[in-house]
Amino acid sequence: SQGGERVLGFTMGEVAGKEVRQLAVRHEQLEEALAQARDRGSVTLMDVPFRARGGREVFCNVSLVSMRNRLGQHVGTIGICQDITQWKRIQEQLRGIERLAEMGRLAAGIAHEINNPLAIIQEIVGWSRRILAEEKLESQTMAELDRALGDILEQTRRGRAITHELLGFVREAPPMLQEVDLGEVVERAVGFLRHEMREASVLLEMDLPHGRLRARSDPRMLEQLLVNLLTNALDAIQEKGAGEGRIRVALSRLETGWEIRVSDNGTGIAPEHQAHVFDLLYTTKGPGKGTGLGLPICQRIVASLGGEILFESAWGEGTTFVVRLPEDPKE
Repeated sequence: SQGGERVLGFTMGEVAGKEVRQLAVRHEQLEEALAQARDRGSVTLMDVPFRARGGREVFCNVSLVSMRNRLGQHVGTIGICQDITQWKRIQEQLRGIERLAEMGRLAAGIAHEINNPLAIIQEIVGWSRRILAEEKLESQTMAELDRALGDILEQTRRGRAITHELLGFVREAPPMLQEVDLGEVVERAVGFLRHEMREASVLLEMDLPHGRLRARSDPRMLEQLLVNLLTNALDAIQEKGAGEGRIRVALSRLETGWEIRVSDNGTGIAPEHQAHVFDLLYTTKGPGKGTGLGLPICQRIVASLGGEILFESAWGEGTTFVVRLPEDPKE
């Protein structure tokens, strides 16, 4: 049917002669359901995954009804599928937001507990440096001690910066909605990282429609969202190392809003990590690089603006984050 073509991405000609179970991810589940439909007359399955074009999964609720002749003999099965992929995606996002809220409350307590000893350590380092300055030690010894204290101070500052970000994540402020030009917001966000991209020899491509791109949104939140996504893209390219790095930012009009796509040809996200990218404090970056706060903050911002954030990634090839925002979110 045309609906099946739209959902799975295959034409009628491509699937003609194939059994529907060949498209099922868990074909044993469908085999069992077909047998039950023959015995009972009908059966309904929920959340059945099918393999669509390109290897992506779509989810359907499936109703199977046995067809019988005048003698009551089974002669075939009629199947009706309802695509629930979008509904499941929204459900997962809501679960993720609830999980983030709970983790955020936990993180706030941890941040407060960590912040106080870090502040004390910072004071002790400053005090130690003042004492050492008064002592008559060999210059090499002084240099080594000063370098060690400098390392302690740097790591303490980093720890306090992380706790500050955690507390900022927990103190969720409502968006300050106003009329904004999305093109200008994108340009400003890119401007913050243009120097780093140039230093890393990363080619930046921008695809923005002409004219004013008006929407009602929070420009500060949008800038933070885009800077986080662009920073991740730049980090992924630098981690990959080989070849020419490219980042592409595209803005396009939707029927009821806007879509922003941030793509890179960096490392991509390994399949085993993809389910966790929006988890609070989850990071795959090396020591000193990631805090595990960037993408959870992005998800929270997009949710507060009434939109959705998705991603497509191929390990070793790159990642695209897709942000869809309404033209005028409800206050």
